[in-house]
Amino acid sequence: MHLENLQPNKQDTKYIFRSTHKARPPFSMKGDETKMLKLKSHVIIVEGATNTALYDLKTGNVFHINPRGRAVIGEFENGSDVNKFPEDQDFVNNLIGFGLLSNGSTEEEFNIDPDQHLTTGLRFAWYELTDRCTHRCIHCYLGDENIRTNDRMSLEDWKNAHEQSVELGIKKISLIGREPLLFSKFRELLLYLQNYPDIGIEIYTNGFLLTHDIIDIAKAQRISFATSFYSHNPETHDTITRRQGSWLKTKKAIEMILTAGLKLRVGIILMKQNAQDYKNTRDFLKLLGVEKINPDYVRPTGCGRNKDVTLGWEILKRKSRPNFSTSVKSFFKLKSWNSCLTGKIVIASNGDVLPCVFARNHIIGNVLEQRLSDIVYSDKLQDIWKLNRDRIDKCKDCEFRYACKDCRPLAESFTGCLKGCSPNCNYNPYTGEFEIEPSRKEVCELNSMPIV
Repeated sequence: MHLENLQPNKQDTKYIFRSTHKARPPFSMKGDETKMLKLKSHVIIVEGATNTALYDLKTGNVFHINPRGRAVIGEFENGSDVNKFPEDQDFVNNLIGFGLLSNGSTEEEFNIDPDQHLTTGLRFAWYELTDRCTHRCIHCYLGDENIRTNDRMSLEDWKNAHEQSVELGIKKISLIGREPLLFSKFRELLLYLQNYPDIGIEIYTNGFLLTHDIIDIAKAQRISFATSFYSHNPETHDTITRRQGSWLKTKKAIEMILTAGLKLRVGIILMKQNAQDYKNTRDFLKLLGVEKINPDYVRPTGCGRNKDVTLGWEILKRKSRPNFSTSVKSFFKLKSWNSCLTGKIVIASNGDVLPCVFARNHIIGNVLEQRLSDIVYSDKLQDIWKLNRDRIDKCKDCEFRYACKDCRPLAESFTGCLKGCSPNCNYNPYTGEFEIEPSRKEVCELNSMPIV
């Protein structure tokens, strides 16, 4: 749910009491009820440059409070008489109604152990098996130089890298490339991975080379699939991939995967060439039986830097709407770690280790020359993993910084700095206001693009 203004009168902005979740029934103090109240232990106050956010770690609510509301709440941090605020009684009743205040004796014990979220290890890796591809997509994050290959990793090298990943506690891998099925030993690698049944495996393929043999191996190992689908219109799709017949091949691959009963997620990657098609493309995929459909925007990396392809900053910004929530785990993780990069690496086909497939300029090390553990626990990678919002421009002054997530490589693409503010952000912490957005109707009339 988007931010909801709980004040019945929009002109009354004394407190800016807003929540990301549905309001509880109204509450009011009666007669001689307990008057000494205190902020509950599961409610955390986070200050911004202008306003404040209350994070309710028990319910997941995130509340938005202005300076006047913050002053009132400050009185309740150590306990205060409710009658001290006769002019602010409605606001105090809202705090009680949402379960943010108690008289102390009736509060249930709520254990918070922030230390358990202060360390993290390797959880996920992309294995970029090859930089060869059957297509020449106009937005390819690896660029347009697909005639020459930089592949150096042999099957044995990949086995060695995977064994080191397992030692470091990895939980899931994604086999990618430009097109992973072009790796000469792809089938052999899949059979080898049978030795690690506890490791989740996903194959991200364009489906052009997918065979029933690979499907059978995937079915035996419960491997999932992912693919990109650009338009319900074959001509648009093939124009983007620059491969005649690719739409039909991908469609058949989707049907093959679904018929086998395997999990599939499909990304609709939006750019200037297909943004208008989003709704029809999504509906077409649903008719095929696809349940997990993820819209996303082209990252300005590789071919995506082409301004004739990628959507502009303003388009990204006005499609972004906040949907904040919290929990004990997410709050303390976001206080110490990056919301996306933490625990992840890419191992490229030449052995390079990167923090993200879109962060090509940040080479951490090379598994052909170093132990993976030395790379993962190097200061260079750990510093990127610990790039929390307290170190990011503008975010460090925002009260929502421990509830918000974004893409650092996307921000770097637009600002030239990994610590730059994300183009998706439409909140100004210095004024305490969200920038005006077009209405839902206006968005649909504009280009039917989704909010991602």
